[in-house]
Amino acid sequence: MQKFDIYHPQQWFVVLFGFVCCFLGTSITYISGIIHLEIIENFDVTYVQATWVGSIFNSMFLLSCPVGSLLANTFSCRVCIMTGSVVGLIGFVLTSLTENIYIIYVTYGLIAGTSQSLIYTGVLISVGYYFDKGRSIATGMVVNGCGVAMLALPPIMQQCVSSFGIHGTFRLIGAAFFQCAVFGALMRPNNVEMNRKMENKTKNTKELYDNQCVRLGKSVRNSLSTWLCLFSQVTSSIKRRPEISRKRQTQILENDNHDNVPDIDLPKAFAVSGSLYILSAILCALTARKSSSKYSSVTNLSHGDEKKKTNDIELNDDLEMELFIEKR
Repeated sequence: MQKFDIYHPQQWFVVLFGFVCCFLGTSITYISGIIHLEIIENFDVTYVQATWVGSIFNSMFLLSCPVGSLLANTFSCRVCIMTGSVVGLIGFVLTSLTENIYIIYVTYGLIAGTSQSLIYTGVLISVGYYFDKGRSIATGMVVNGCGVAMLALPPIMQQCVSSFGIHGTFRLIGAAFFQCAVFGALMRPNNVEMNRKMENKTKNTKELYDNQCVRLGKSVRNSLSTWLCLFSQVTSSIKRRPEISRKRQTQILENDNHDNVPDIDLPKAFAVSGSLYILSAILCALTARKSSSKYSSVTNLSHGDEKKKTNDIELNDDLEMELFIEKR
């Protein structure tokens, strides 16, 4: 693995951004008591129903870690953190718009609980990529953001609830979650993470290529086997045909009644073929005569029309001359 300098500024910026993400995005579980009391006071629910809200939220913080690791391995740690911040914003905003406890189970418990898991997983994996030496120290410094939040957030949330109410507090928490998208975007993937992704892609493509080659080989083998079977059947049938013909010849030769087969009368055959030839020649001559007669009639009509036109023109000229003479 590539060695990194622990004092490189880019690595310490990653520690700082991870600290802020843990402070804003993964410490809401430690103020669930305040939210629990406000739900009981503002919503018409029992103690058991209100307890389920915090239980689902806190359980999803760790149950959704496989989802975060899947996103980090598929895309990158930065995408995982930014996705978690957007999901948290959606979950808390939807929670602020409802007063139904069963909808709060989904929006606050499932959606918002999953968002903090995505942020936490992406931050820890990103720190592991950036640090080879001193990885434990860097991880401890990032997780200190949760400890600082345990001290600072309860009085801040109590003041927000007394000033803006429970619905306004949910919106403020969603805005704080969305700030993690900014710090997550600044956590650029380093060379180790990119090389690992490229290795995984090449490995997957190689496995896919091997599987395709195996399938192609199986299909070619099956097709060759079928063609060989067909070829063997054809050759076997060709080899059997002379035996059958020989058996047939022996049967014909052994048969005593083969002289009773009538022979072809050659004079009659020649007479029939000659008569057919003569009839076809006569039909061709008749058709040729009809077409020539039609053509001649057409040409005669055309010549007659031309003569009529010339006669009409001459008559018109004579009439015009007579009229002109009379006028003079």
